Amino acid sequence: MALCHAVDEPPSVGADEIEDLLRSPPHFTEDPRVHACIVCASISCPPTRTEAYSADKIDEQLTDQMQTFLSNPAKGSSLNRQTSSLVLSEIFKWYAADFVAAAGSVPAFVSRFLPAHEAEFLREHASSLKLSYFPYDWDRDGIAPACTPSDCEPATEHG
Repeated sequence: MALCHAVDEPPSVGADEIEDLLRSPPHFTEDPRVHACIVCASISCPPTRTEAYSADKIDEQLTDQMQTFLSNPAKGSSLNRQTSSLVLSEIFKWYAADFVAAAGSVPAFVSRFLPAHEAEFLREHASSLKLSYFPYDWDRDGIAPACTPSDCEPATEHG
């Protein structure tokens, strides 16, 4: 993808290309937390931040953004201890390779941003944990999902 153009040619860069460039700029090793920060603003996307990202506090902002996203039990993460199941945003399915590269597995990555008691449960039940994903709502109009873990329905089961 070329972002340069001749003087007499208008640029032809789509939103997907810009998002891809921001997610994986040349000569940059991606921090998987960015998946909670660069969003298309659909209903199922992580929430948009109310402040600009800044170099002097980017690490804190990336962590806060991932924690905020995962704290939403209707679209971020929902842990059911009784069934040993974890429901996550499909973002964790689509970009699984990024999360696995950073932490060894998707649940191991997620556990870094959950409350301590949930992170401990994930570590202790890693081998038996059932992972599934919330249905993704690409619509930009409507109310973002919010529910309790008991009334959220997962999209598909994965062993």
